[in-house]
Amino acid sequence: MHARYTTVQMAIHDRLPALSCGAVEHTPGKEVGNTMYTLDVLNPVAQQRGVLTAMSINPRPASLSNKTIGLLWSGTHGGDVALKRAGAILQERFANVTLNFYAGSGYPAPPQTVKQAGEECDVVIGATAD
Repeated sequence: MHARYTTVQMAIHDRLPALSCGAVEHTPGKEVGNTMYTLDVLNPVAQQRGVLTAMSINPRPASLSNKTIGLLWSGTHGGDVALKRAGAILQERFANVTLNFYAGSGYPAPPQTVKQAGEECDVVIGATAD
């Protein structure tokens, strides 16, 4: 994890107690009685997992006809219902669609299940629901 920081400039009135924040860069202020300091402020919030592990999107096929579509369910309540309904709609709209259903054991789906679905299917639809 890399700490994110922002550089800010602050006008500190000379009559306030001195800052005890280590070495700071001092720049004389334009206003009488003020001194400008440049401080680096660290943001203690970690980056989200999705930002760190984001991947590019694969190209979409021109049609879903004659394709095998994987329905990848993470195991959360209602996700299976949504995926099965989406699969039924796709079978109505496109010719010769084969559906493969994959049940995970929690969010995110286990890597081996994701890999299997990717190898066995032309397209994979994943869902979580609550």
